[in-house]
Amino acid sequence: MKKTIIYSLLVSLSLFSVPSFASASPGGTDSNGGHVCRTNCSQYGLKTGEYHYHRDGKIVKVPAPKPSASSTSKPAASTSSLAYNEAVKQGELLNSKLSEYNQVINGGNIEKINALYDAFTKQLKNEELKIGKVPGSTNRAKLNEKYVRPSKIAVERTIYEVSQFRLLNIINNLIEQKKVDEAKSKLQVLDRLKNRAVEIKRAGGYKVLPGTVDAVLRQKESSLRAAAGNNGPVASAKNMEVHFIDVGQGDSTLLITPNKKTILVDGGKESAGDEVLAYLAKRGINSIDVVVATHPDADHIGGLVPVLKNIKVSKVIDSGKVHTTQTYLNYLKLIDEKNIPMEIAKEGQKLNVDSDITIQVLNALHESDDTNDSSIVLKVGYKQSDFLLTGDAGKNIEEEMINDGYNLEAEVLKAGHHGSDTSTSETLLQAVHPHIAAISVGENSYGHPSTAVVNLLKKYTVQIFTTKQYGDILITTDGSHINVNK
Repeated sequence: MKKTIIYSLLVSLSLFSVPSFASASPGGTDSNGGHVCRTNCSQYGLKTGEYHYHRDGKIVKVPAPKPSASSTSKPAASTSSLAYNEAVKQGELLNSKLSEYNQVINGGNIEKINALYDAFTKQLKNEELKIGKVPGSTNRAKLNEKYVRPSKIAVERTIYEVSQFRLLNIINNLIEQKKVDEAKSKLQVLDRLKNRAVEIKRAGGYKVLPGTVDAVLRQKESSLRAAAGNNGPVASAKNMEVHFIDVGQGDSTLLITPNKKTILVDGGKESAGDEVLAYLAKRGINSIDVVVATHPDADHIGGLVPVLKNIKVSKVIDSGKVHTTQTYLNYLKLIDEKNIPMEIAKEGQKLNVDSDITIQVLNALHESDDTNDSSIVLKVGYKQSDFLLTGDAGKNIEEEMINDGYNLEAEVLKAGHHGSDTSTSETLLQAVHPHIAAISVGENSYGHPSTAVVNLLKKYTVQIFTTKQYGDILITTDGSHINVNK
């Protein structure tokens, strides 16, 4: 009896150690001494395919366990594998280089971007190779999302500008070697690269480069075209000029349209009027097609008084906001005396000055209690380049323009109210997506421009140019590319 019990236990233990039933054949036994029934199964009380043992002339049935769902699926690759660990190690190194590369991108220095580009893309390719050796599609997908995708976005942001920079250096070398025809041929390649860069910019999907990158490229291109004797698209294109005139603590902006129409938006304080006149004279401008008085504060319309007095103005567009100051009364008196047509701006209207550009009024709230909130806000567009001129409009006006559904996207933003924290909200920046911010400001006791506004602009990688720091600021565009001259 004891022998029988011990034997039965041995059989039972052997059954639990069976790894698979697939190896048992009807004509023999597997390593565990069993097999499956294939013929005459019912004769022995078995079903076809039933696994069993023969022991001492007896048939011992073995219930086959059902395979679990997890046992039938392909096991996930171990995240402790050497290939996985190596991909993570290289991925962390790539992320470190990405952080450095993004800092350089946001700095807007194309030479530094170019210097890091090759090493960065090499590290990216190395990481892709490492990930390709990792088993398990799920693991590879996670690694790609964490390491590869952010780096590819950085590459997409810079690839066309780096290509242009390198091609410009090749063109420069060809010109120095007197290979002018070859240089001209390369300039045609450059045009294709520029057009592709514009398409990418329009498509969006990632943050575009700071405006200074394009400014450097276009300035270099312009000089090389001149040296090659190839006027090309840049030299022959009609440009729009936007001049932020340094009038101290005040506002004055001159627009010269592609067809040489002139628009003067504000004129600073009355004491700055002579500076505005001198600025116009220096550029051979002895008449203004349209004067826009954004609102009646003295630091905006004061300088318009000498302008109205001394040169021909064909039309004045006013906010309609009434004021009681002597400066405002002098301004109205001159308009009346000179019989200058005056129009009150209406929100939503478009100003017809030059058929090549669009100018839309986005705010003209003459019934506001606050003169600043009465500011005429203009969006000026030339092809793909847009400028948003906000006067002194406050954050509540910015929010109203957004809520009214206006498309506020613009490459250049004139920050409202001289950079005061009453204007230029984060919500506005998210709607405008500017590359460049111009701030008209001088010595003042108000704390303009506000540190909070400056930091917010930097947060969104906006290039900041103030008249206090740079003096007169000239921004030109051919409708695709924007250049800043300061």
